[in-house]
Amino acid sequence: MLNNLKALLGLLIVIAGVAYYVTKADSEQNLTTRFLMPDWQISPDQIEAINKVQLEKDGEMISVIKEGGNWSIEGGFFANTETLSQLFQSIQSALIVEEKTANPKNHEQLNLGENGLKVSFFEDNKIVDAVFVGKNTGADLVFVRHENENQTYTVRGLKSIPFNLDSWQLKTILDYPADQVVKVEFNPAEEAAFAVQRNVNDLSLNLVDFPDGFQYKSDTQLSTLAAGLSRLMIDEALPVNLEGMELHSVNRYQLNDGSTVELQIYQKGEEYFLTVSGDKHLHYAPWMLKIAEYKFNALNKKLSDLIEHKADSESAVSVPEDPVE
Repeated sequence: MLNNLKALLGLLIVIAGVAYYVTKADSEQNLTTRFLMPDWQISPDQIEAINKVQLEKDGEMISVIKEGGNWSIEGGFFANTETLSQLFQSIQSALIVEEKTANPKNHEQLNLGENGLKVSFFEDNKIVDAVFVGKNTGADLVFVRHENENQTYTVRGLKSIPFNLDSWQLKTILDYPADQVVKVEFNPAEEAAFAVQRNVNDLSLNLVDFPDGFQYKSDTQLSTLAAGLSRLMIDEALPVNLEGMELHSVNRYQLNDGSTVELQIYQKGEEYFLTVSGDKHLHYAPWMLKIAEYKFNALNKKLSDLIEHKADSESAVSVPEDPVE
């Protein structure tokens, strides 16, 4: 009798254990560790093959296309590759956490309806995949669904995807630190040309052919003249049209690798623009680039901004302290 009881107790324990794991597995049936884009894990080359990304929301569209190795806004200027790279990395790493509603009637309240944010990926104008990205759950999870599916999911690791042209358009067009600039030639429209050059020994900047009877102004900082290409940002890019444009200066920067970059500085009314030329930047040739007023003032320099007549003809030229870049 006791042996039978022990056997029965053992059987009950086994049954209870099996029931526990069955129940646990059933309760976790909807919990997965699948990637949102599993094919991108198997073959990352698929990402390299994508040459168009299209974002749609509320009837509006932003398309980013790859041509000749460069990404650009379709019908517009070059794209911000940092934003694009973040999108690819975010989509690739996104993990499905839980299956949610599969009822199409619930899509709208999750911002997963037809007017929600849809991100489509193309290869040679053939759609590879499209994903609707909806609400944030407040627990670092985001609702998503594939375009051709009613099933919705929450995913982890998907970062916010901006839907505005400013975020997708390239803003920093040039970024050469001042210490890479060895010489700058300024050709203002209304005054004589002048240049500053870096000393090969101590790397300090000096005015070339300093005129007799002049001295540096007290607020002159030559280092700022070499910083014109450092994080050069634009507000807008338009096709080149010089009508009504007043040329203020042509600045030529010689870099320590032997290359040159030339900026043409313009004004039209209360707006300020520049064009860029140089062997490494031929892709900017068709564009008139709008800049902020403070940037215009920093680039539009004249010799009279830097030097003045000596108050005392006997005093020597005093070069302002200019930290080595």
